[in-house]
Amino acid sequence: MYCYLKNKFRNFSVLSILFSSLLIISSFDTAKAQINDSINEIITSRLRRNVEILALGDPTHTEGTITTHRVDLIKKLTTQRDFRVIAFESNVFNMYIAYQKFLKTGENKDLFDGMYGLFPCQEFIELFDFIKEQNEKGDSIIIAGFDTRFSGEKTFDNLKNSIDDYLSRNPQFKTLLSEEEKMAYYESLYPLTHYGISNLFVNKKKVYATLLPYTELILSLIQSTKEQNTEEDVFLTQALTNILQLHPTDKELNFKEKGNIEDKHMLDNLIFLREQYPNQNIILFGSTTHFLKDSKSIDQSFFQNYRMCFGEHLNKTFKDKYFFIAYSAFSGTRKGAFVTRKIKKPKKSTIERQAEYYRPIKLGEQNKLINFSILLNYGTLILEEKIKSRIMGHTYQSMQLDKVCDAIIFLENCEPYTKLPTKTEKVEKIE
Repeated sequence: MYCYLKNKFRNFSVLSILFSSLLIISSFDTAKAQINDSINEIITSRLRRNVEILALGDPTHTEGTITTHRVDLIKKLTTQRDFRVIAFESNVFNMYIAYQKFLKTGENKDLFDGMYGLFPCQEFIELFDFIKEQNEKGDSIIIAGFDTRFSGEKTFDNLKNSIDDYLSRNPQFKTLLSEEEKMAYYESLYPLTHYGISNLFVNKKKVYATLLPYTELILSLIQSTKEQNTEEDVFLTQALTNILQLHPTDKELNFKEKGNIEDKHMLDNLIFLREQYPNQNIILFGSTTHFLKDSKSIDQSFFQNYRMCFGEHLNKTFKDKYFFIAYSAFSGTRKGAFVTRKIKKPKKSTIERQAEYYRPIKLGEQNKLINFSILLNYGTLILEEKIKSRIMGHTYQSMQLDKVCDAIIFLENCEPYTKLPTKTEKVEKIE
């Protein structure tokens, strides 16, 4: 495993390089990994003390070894560095409902129900079991979501149940929203919460004509009773706000600008989470593409001209309180469309290939440091203007790497994750 940490030295942009091996004990079915945790220990002990938001990004969501390694790091950060909120790239409202159910039942399936269908995998079970154990000890760790788009199989039921519950507690609003109007609203809401071929045939203009005004109405009702609202009501208001944010009525909005709406309002959801869980440090778990600190540093027309990622909003808003670690599979196998494929040897002129020339560095007691920004005395690599990397998938992108992320970890002998079915009664760890 190779770890590159950004550093500034003699006016050059350099990467300090740390190396450690990763032993993988795996099969196609279980993708189990034994973690050599020296790099995770280094990150845990030396991460800047002012960091309040730490993003851990993956190339494609389907790397089992990268997920296993991040799970190990999360366990260390929650117990040693007081990061108490773990926010996944899944819907903020659905993950709240999922976590509340998990607190009652202790069942991993409840958390998977709130996630995007691509996420549920065997590698998360160790993390969820750990969180359950910590919570039972009274050492609470919160699971949340930061995405604006709906996720999970039970989205519609969650929204309908929460709205019905609110209205049942506030009968004074019955005359403002009749049963017929409420049913019409739910009918318009359903396509928004389900993804499938049938959605291709939905008359979206007709759906939004009902969806948006009634969303505004219900949102205004809940906001009018702010003093007596439950925590679930508060998260429901954020879900309704997201609906309005993702479906603006401004017809003049450029199509390419619409692609940034989701990331822009991920920031709103992150700020919302910080308000709900004040004084809590947050770990973000999701796609590297969302966490990029500077979109224009990617040498691609779309990123330079049209894209502004969630991470860029975080970087501008929270400055050095935001820290982003990217991961890349140095070798091993990856999921293809239909089969597992071997990860190709890194090409020349890539950061992955340059990592190959560095050897393990012994970390003595005298080298215990407190800050990534003063990692001197290690092998260093002066960056060129731009360099290629595959942190955003299994194809290379040219980028100004030191502006895109704060650290990169390259893992050897990577294996794909073990996907779990999204519809299941019980999810247990495979031994």
